Amino acid sequence: MHRSTVTGAFRLSILVPLAVAAILLLNLGPARAEDCIDYGTLPHIIGHGDIFGARDLVLAGDLAYAACGDYGFRIADLSDPSAPELLGYAATTDYTDDVDVEGSYAYLADRNGGVQIFDVSDGAHPSLVRTVPTPGATFGLAVEGDYAYVTYYSGLLVVDASNPPTATVVGSVPLAGWHRDVAVEGGIAYVAGWQADLLVVDVSTPTAPDSIGALALPGEVCDVEVRGTRVYLATASDGLHIVDVSTPSSPVLLGSVDTVEEFTYIQRLAVSEPYAFLATDAGLQILDVRDPAAPFLATEVGTAFGSLGVAIDGDLAFAAADGAGISVIDVANPDLSARTAIAFAPEWVTDVVVRDSLAYVTSLDSGLTIFDLTDPDAPEALASIGAFSSAAFVALYGTYAIVADWSTNLQVVDVSDPENPEIVGSFGLPELPGGLAVDDDYAFVSVDWWGVFVIDLHDPENPEHVGTTTDVEYPAQITARYPWVFVHDAWNGLAIVDASDPTQPSVVATSYDAAGALTLNGNLLYMTGGSHGLMVFDVTDPTSPAVVSDVDFPAGADRLVVDGSTLYAPGPGLHVFDLTDPEAPAYVGAAASDGTPRSVAVSESRVYQAAAEGHLEIFLPHCSTVSAVDDSPILPRALLSQVGARPNPFAPQTSVSFVLQRECPVDLSVFDISGRRVANLVHENRSAGSHIALWDGRDASGREVAAGAYFLRLAAGETVATKKVVRIR
Repeated sequence: MHRSTVTGAFRLSILVPLAVAAILLLNLGPARAEDCIDYGTLPHIIGHGDIFGARDLVLAGDLAYAACGDYGFRIADLSDPSAPELLGYAATTDYTDDVDVEGSYAYLADRNGGVQIFDVSDGAHPSLVRTVPTPGATFGLAVEGDYAYVTYYSGLLVVDASNPPTATVVGSVPLAGWHRDVAVEGGIAYVAGWQADLLVVDVSTPTAPDSIGALALPGEVCDVEVRGTRVYLATASDGLHIVDVSTPSSPVLLGSVDTVEEFTYIQRLAVSEPYAFLATDAGLQILDVRDPAAPFLATEVGTAFGSLGVAIDGDLAFAAADGAGISVIDVANPDLSARTAIAFAPEWVTDVVVRDSLAYVTSLDSGLTIFDLTDPDAPEALASIGAFSSAAFVALYGTYAIVADWSTNLQVVDVSDPENPEIVGSFGLPELPGGLAVDDDYAFVSVDWWGVFVIDLHDPENPEHVGTTTDVEYPAQITARYPWVFVHDAWNGLAIVDASDPTQPSVVATSYDAAGALTLNGNLLYMTGGSHGLMVFDVTDPTSPAVVSDVDFPAGADRLVVDGSTLYAPGPGLHVFDLTDPEAPAYVGAAASDGTPRSVAVSESRVYQAAAEGHLEIFLPHCSTVSAVDDSPILPRALLSQVGARPNPFAPQTSVSFVLQRECPVDLSVFDISGRRVANLVHENRSAGSHIALWDGRDASGREVAAGAYFLRLAAGETVATKKVVRIR
């Protein structure tokens, strides 16, 4: 049985000409009618097992057998496939690269330790029954029937394993080069040669294996699988090759696809036709191989620490990630995609902000580019300012864009005419910026080694540095709701800064557990927490933040953005949390993305993600229902206070209050717990300031509604807030 056998059914002030700015628009596939997509239906991580050191896997029944390099051999219990648990462990002599299982025995390629054979009839206590010495370091093996086929530096060995405790080498054939792996079917062994070769060996007579064919291929061949007359080969730096072996002595290349990205290499391969799965340094790639002459990348699933091996069981992929254990990935719908288009030629896109129908995008190559989003899947580049060197962060302040670049400048750009943006002010920073937030009339800038700078923007053409808090040692991501500033200190976790006196900002609270991206949602702060996943803090009193919950998160994130009842987290991939209960976010799933996601912004109909070494990526939003709300306070961008309702509970009427930051369209409606609209209270433009609307407890037809819970939903411009109210008799 070969190790990846499937065990179940496939369950600037200078305007750069736009041609020079290298703007690329690419629509991905036919026009789509969907308004949203359920990110839980996309291939995504659903669980994790701490099987330390896992490099390669084979599945059998409810168990996973892992070759764990320096950490020997481990067995995981998959009774709950979303949460693999360590069942048994055994040390090996050297370094285990490969594993296969036949019956109640596991076979491991242990480099200079030769082939080590374990009795695994008791999975909790595997026992070594035989070591088969080899003439050189072993790297790959496959077991078929009574024989194990083993690759080593100089060739292929055949081991008689009819009685595993007395297994012995009975045949060998020298082969040129270094050989990583082997697959066997129908008396033929197919050997992956690291020096870019497929080698074919006739092993129908095990004592006299005979090299009968070869095929030179581009790239370093690192893994091989055989399915009938097709051989699939993964190459570390050149992607996937598919070879016709209907005549084994004359293999013919059918098709290839290069899926390797910069600084990302392929490690292993598994095949469950019509898909091939590649374990890479970035995670898992899923390829459609229906047409062997034209295989293509269907989607990817990013993992926090990459993948070294992969095995498939029905609708689940198990990715081995060395010190990060095993990631369990739902691959039931590998053809589904949330991405609708991309903008920009491949470059280092760093940040994106969306307001009204415009997107403001920074990149290290093109500076600041302003896009018209009238057609959300085909953004039109209106203008670029390329005077910035290494534009890293952007935030909006009225009719100005505030840009922090990695040439240590803070630039103020007048964007009142988006087709003719103009730099009108600047401030020199002493070191690289690590984050930018703008609120009230201030910009808050994380400056490496210096702390958080407070920049007064009352006169945008003359931004003035008015204060610095130096007790944040290495500030990074930052968000603000004046006078409070929330900072990720890369060395010390969460720091909360009181800037009520902008000239003397000071840290008033810290939390050493949190470490990463952060965003506000009313009186809640969401922050990635390293080993703690996603942390939720109650910051009603910012001087005394309280941890509300700690939610598993299968990846990291560079930024967090709340949109209604959805939290978006650019990870590897675009990750989504459901905020039905804002105090206990529920992980939903993720969409594949190019490059390294850095930032995300949400429009009325799309999600825009900036990806370093990638593009500006455009996605359908996650489908969420109005019933996915509760009475937790939410303070989105257009609002200065939470939605209020007094009295609550009420009879016969309640007064609904809200405060707007600026004039915008307002829709205030009442929904029942099933998500059905009961009444509309406001549907018009409202000016900045305080507003009150009355609900008399009646539906749109004037009938009194039944006693019970209802939800007020306020859409103000591009933001949404909700409030639960209770009607009593």
